Amino acid sequence: MPRRTQTVQEEERQASRRDQNEEASDLSKRLLDRWLCVKDTCINHKAFCFVDYGAKHFSMDTTIRETWAKAISRGQATIERPPESLYNFWHQRGTVDKVSKAPLAKASREAREQAKEARMERLLEMQERAQEAAFEQEIQSQISALSVPIGNSQPAPASTPAIYPPYPSWIQAPQSF
Repeated sequence: MPRRTQTVQEEERQASRRDQNEEASDLSKRLLDRWLCVKDTCINHKAFCFVDYGAKHFSMDTTIRETWAKAISRGQATIERPPESLYNFWHQRGTVDKVSKAPLAKASREAREQAKEARMERLLEMQERAQEAAFEQEIQSQISALSVPIGNSQPAPASTPAIYPPYPSWIQAPQSF
């Protein structure tokens, strides 16, 4: 028996992969043909839905089709029946609706909301720290004003009476009785 070289072995592996890809491509096309959504009221109309026995529509994207096609080639599913893992995934994710049609938009919106909440929390923390620092500074200045030694204290300046401006001419001066 002749010895096979690494090149021949690699060519055989590539041919096997090519055959598997062609089979998966054929299965994927058959899945697309079978599961084109024709229900007018479905948000996924004229796209691809798996419709279960309860008439619930579940969206099919490329990854789901590839997963289903691989399961068919392994004998774990048929064109009419998806693999159990995929069916469970659909039931966890839910049926087709506006949110399921735009999961990236939903995730992006949630990420923006979380970032906004985090910024607000940081802003509140910074504001609290600034207020605490201002209070500490005020307290320190009051303490330093009170801690003047008694022996060095100087007498308070004599208070001078307040000088008020004269009454305006249109106001009459009070008269005595």
